[in-house]
Formats: sequence, C-alpha cells, structure tokens
Amino acid sequence: MEPIAGERQDLIVGVEDKMTLKEYLIYGLQQVLVESSALTFPVVTGMALKLPRETVQYMVQAYCIGAGIVTITQSTRLLRLPVVQGPAAVFLSLTIALGGTLGTGAVWTAMVIGGVVSALLAWPLGIWGKLRPIIAAPSIYGPLITLIGLSLTGVVIGLIIGKPGTPEFASGFNGILAAITFLIAVTLIVYFKKGFLRFGAILVAAIAGSLIASLAGRTNFAAVGNAAWFGLPRIMPFGWKFDLTACLIIFAGYAIAIIESMGNYILVGEIMAKQKIDEKRINRGIFGEGLGSAVAALIGGSGTTSFGQNIGALSVTGIGSRHVITSAGIIVLVLGFIPKVGAIVASVPPAVRAGSISLPGAC
Repeated sequence: MEPIAGERQDLIVGVEDKMTLKEYLIYGLQQVLVESSALTFPVVTGMALKLPRETVQYMVQAYCIGAGIVTITQSTRLLRLPVVQGPAAVFLSLTIALGGTLGTGAVWTAMVIGGVVSALLAWPLGIWGKLRPIIAAPSIYGPLITLIGLSLTGVVIGLIIGKPGTPEFASGFNGILAAITFLIAVTLIVYFKKGFLRFGAILVAAIAGSLIASLAGRTNFAAVGNAAWFGLPRIMPFGWKFDLTACLIIFAGYAIAIIESMGNYILVGEIMAKQKIDEKRINRGIFGEGLGSAVAALIGGSGTTSFGQNIGALSVTGIGSRHVITSAGIIVLVLGFIPKVGAIVASVPPAVRAGSISLPGAC
C-alpha cells in the first residue's frame, strides 16, 4: 500500500521496509514484551474461575497460538499494517463473569460463534467498514490517542502494587523497579539516535530490570521447571454449549473490540504511516480479526483486538515495518507450542512490565 501523495512518512522504518533476521528477532521480541496479555490474561482468567493448574497452563498456550495466528495473518495478508493482535481486555471481564454463571463451555462456544458472525459482517456484507467516517472523525481519533495513553494507567498501577496476599504486595521496591526500568529506556532513547540501543531500548530496559529484580531475590522461576517443553492445542477443550444470552453478550464484546481496532487501524495507517485506510481495507482487517478470533476460541483462546501499547512502541522506536510485527506473531505462536519458554517470559517481574508499558503510554 503506497503512502498518501504529498504526505510525510513519520516512521523511521516504513511499513513495507525489510530488515535483517537479527533485527526481526530483536524488535519482534520487544513488541511481545511491550504487550504480554497473551501470557497474563489466561492466568488471570483461570485463577478467577478457579480452574486447575493444568488447564490454566494450557490456556496460556491457546491464547498465544491464537494471538500469533491473527497477528501473522493480519500483517502479511489482510490488513498489512504493523498492528499486534492479542486477547481483548473486554473478553477478560466477560469470560470471568459469564464463566462463573453460565459455564466455560457456553462462553467459549459463544466466542467461536461471535467471531464468525463478526467476520461475516465484514465480508461479504461490508458492514463494519461503513463506520469508518465516524471512527476517523478528528473529534473521535484525537481523544482516542489520549485514551490509548490513559488506558495504561490502571494496568501500570496494578502491576506496581502487585497481587494482594503476596510478600511483594504494595512494596516500595516495586515502584523503584518500575521507575528504574522506565528511566533506562528513556535514557537510551534520548542518548542514542540510532542503532540497537535506540530501537531496542524497551527490550534492553526489560532485561536490565529483570536482572536487578533477580539480584534482589524478586524473581521466581519455579514455573519454568514445572512446565513442559512441547504441547499441542485441543479442539473445544471446554466443550460445546450453546447459550443465547452468552452469545449476545459476547457479540457485544466483539463490537467493542472491533471499534477499538478500527480506531487503531486509522491511527497507525493514516496518522503514523500516511496510508489511506478505506472501508475495504477496514473490512479486510476486521474479517481477519473475527475469523482469527473464532479459530483462537476454538482451541480455548480468546477473541482478539489490536493493542494500543504496541502502537505507543511504534511511536517511540519509529520501527513501523509490518514484517517486524509478523516476527512478533511468529514468536508468540512458537511460545504457544513451548510452555516452558512461555513460563520464562511470564517470569518477567510485574513491576518491570509496568516500567516497559509506561514508556509507550507516556510517549
């Protein structure tokens, strides 16, 4: 897709620009670390629903595989923008609420059906694209940019405070660790104008923060030893149970996630990459998102949306190549088949994640 005539390309590395294999790995992993919901959401969901440990571990696999499939498909074939897809926050609350009352089978069945319906409304019906003039209005996307940053506040605070009942809860060290991670990233970005230390600042800061936490005895890798090396997905692991109420509520969740994604498509495509995002392209993206969400839910994963945190990372690093996002999708997909590697990534201390997330939100 060519840039709009006469517009300036703000990204340092353009959407269609190709990089080296090493750079794909580094910047792709950085994008994964910026937004690790595919690793954290299933754990939160499983704990809230009081599911067995083995089930929660499998959910991590399913969420990662689903997010990887949708991200790869979107970046290579359909949307063709540097947009990372992963489990939507709206489904986190809906899954917990409905799963506790209607059962997990009803929730995941509704998520499969809702994904298929959402995809059909995009293509062949072309309904979602008709909302583009509303989402693209300056009065809408202006506040949306602000909300992307503000929406991170609650996440950051929660990560810094920690989980109630644990020794690290409300510890002052958490705030210090998050601040150190944030300052390391900012320093690298300000001091270095190019090269790995500039574009990989978030990743370097996350590694440094994790090392500091390790020296302070604040990391726990017990889950790594208990996790398996390889695991395959299963079809409808929670069973098939049709419930009309669940379907209607979950579809409402899809509508919210889709509107959020549409806004992000326009932000990345038109404002950052200076490409025209018309109704047809939006419908292609939402078709991929809906169908991919159905596939993800079919194996026990979650409906997806695009992530504002990763858009913030694009603005910080200027690395806008969609091929980097493809590599991020591949990394997440691989993690889904290797629970032990996923356990290592999940062992990054929450406060370090808070510092990493704060950077895109602040910028």
